[in-house]
Amino acid sequence: MEEGELPELKARVEAVLFSSKGPLRIADIASVLYEDRVQVRKAMRSLRGDYRRRNTAIEILKSNDKYLLRLKPKYDDAVRSIVPLEIDRGAIKTVAYIAYYQPLKKGDLVEKFGNRVYEDLRALEGKGLVRTKGRGKVKHLVTGPKFAEYFGLKSSRPDEIKAWIAGKLGVPAKQDEPPQQPGQGPGPVGEVQPPEEKQGD
Repeated sequence: MEEGELPELKARVEAVLFSSKGPLRIADIASVLYEDRVQVRKAMRSLRGDYRRRNTAIEILKSNDKYLLRLKPKYDDAVRSIVPLEIDRGAIKTVAYIAYYQPLKKGDLVEKFGNRVYEDLRALEGKGLVRTKGRGKVKHLVTGPKFAEYFGLKSSRPDEIKAWIAGKLGVPAKQDEPPQQPGQGPGPVGEVQPPEEKQGD
């Protein structure tokens, strides 16, 4: 690629990210643009650097080798009056509790939060943040395929998700133990929010 061609490719990559409804892999973007993956990756690296240097409200998030153009979480409050919340604070608290204690029996969750969690679960399962495992009467709740992507994590492994939750709460990482009794939660679970983008590719 000629040096003068990089800005144009960066602009095209940015256009694809802006137009996409979800995160994309380098291969996805290269396919849309009919460009070489190596060149698209180079353009993406340069474009993400541009966004970091601009220090704007927009960032390019990388999660599980996918890229997403999004509003930085710290600016959510600024647009809340004109953009509907995807997930309310109650549901955020519910999904954080599930992530920390997974695999968690649905009955234990209901005992902890009451019948209101059924509405939370419908919303969370609909967005792929939570899923149900098991058959019959005993069902367990675990994080869903979209959890890592939504919260900007690089891994969807339960142990790493638990460690991230623990780090947010300032408590030891939860091992695979039975959940605590209602009212003995790990702290202000509702304060877990999608993280800011970190430096790096």
